[in-house]
Amino acid sequence: MRILACSQLAACCQAYSILTSTAAADASPAADALFGWPEVLAALCAAPATALAPHLQARGYAMTYLGIERAILAVQDAQQPVGTIPALEYAAASTAAREIISAAFPAAAARIDAMAARFETMTTPIERIRAQQAGRAAATMVLAGRDDDQWCTVVDESVIALGGGTTARGNQQSPWLAAAPFALKNVAQFDVRLPYWTTIDGTNVPDPLIVRATIFDKVDRLTPPREIAQFWSGSPVVAWNQVAQTVSAACGLSVAERAHVLAVVNVAIADATLATLHQQRLSRNGQPQWRERLVPTDEPPAAADVTLTNDASGEFQAYRLDARPVITPPLRRYPSLAAAVASAACAALGGVPNIGHVPFELSPVDRTGVAGASRRKFSNIGEAARECAYAASASLDNSREACVAGYYFGVDIGRYVLKRMPPTSASRVRQ
Repeated sequence: MRILACSQLAACCQAYSILTSTAAADASPAADALFGWPEVLAALCAAPATALAPHLQARGYAMTYLGIERAILAVQDAQQPVGTIPALEYAAASTAAREIISAAFPAAAARIDAMAARFETMTTPIERIRAQQAGRAAATMVLAGRDDDQWCTVVDESVIALGGGTTARGNQQSPWLAAAPFALKNVAQFDVRLPYWTTIDGTNVPDPLIVRATIFDKVDRLTPPREIAQFWSGSPVVAWNQVAQTVSAACGLSVAERAHVLAVVNVAIADATLATLHQQRLSRNGQPQWRERLVPTDEPPAAADVTLTNDASGEFQAYRLDARPVITPPLRRYPSLAAAVASAACAALGGVPNIGHVPFELSPVDRTGVAGASRRKFSNIGEAARECAYAASASLDNSREACVAGYYFGVDIGRYVLKRMPPTSASRVRQ
């Protein structure tokens, strides 16, 4: 299974060679340290030759930025650093990204080497050695921590291996349970709200929080829904990395601070992606849930019976607890992956002071890996997250209920990841 997944990634890297350059000619090497490498990932994720699974996209981004952050911190923590700190930070970040992407995408080695060579002019040979040591150590730690995370083994989630070597489709067990998240305890840590509550009699009662949600009330209604849906039709993982890069650049953060913000955002995106795919698997087949109710009984009293007074007659009536499993009806793509990724990224960005007031423009990467011509302006990241969730329903890929539930689901995950990854320590995250 792992070999199949890695061959898929290698084919995706070969498709990258036909794409345009990942950075403009006048881009500085310093910018490439944080943005050039993720642009390589963006091109790989958008390559039309292969369909790179969303969870593998998110995993690649998260590992890359965790490596970049660790490399920069290693340079800063050195007691006697050799050379200037800024140059070492950029060079170490480049080395870490190079090592991680090379390990995950071996077919793109030539392109990766070409980009890494741009940093050699920034440092002296002695500085380069120091930076390479820090970058390789950071990459080794991240790669070792994720070597057996099982993300690459989930290839066809509709087929589940059962005991005894047989397989079955439609079993209630989710294959995503075997994958280890970055920050969550497990993929089932958070529950998603269903659009209705199925009673013990099989009646569906709408959930008021989902039905009456107002998160889409302020979404742009002047632009046709199809145009909005088309704008957000690319990979949500790539799109929200663009958002995070853009708004973090406008907040006056240091290189290390920006690296940390982008690492937190991508861990939130990765875990939200994994948890959402798990929930989608459960919802696709209908979820078994236990329901209980008290029913009148004339049978001999039991220890668990409850005796209540009939207000009308004043007589006592015995009630017995009736518990039975019910199966909720199947739901298609519930919750919405795009909505969960958008809100998780938005919540994770909430750790940056005043970032909620930063306006920005976005031009998403299209399916050829190039920034498209269409651009939209947003007054803040919350507005963009709500529109991204709304776009999923406007494209008819998801129901409105799935997008609302996905939005709330992603917020819970993003806030949890932000709490687990404070700026002063990243040691509590499984990297």
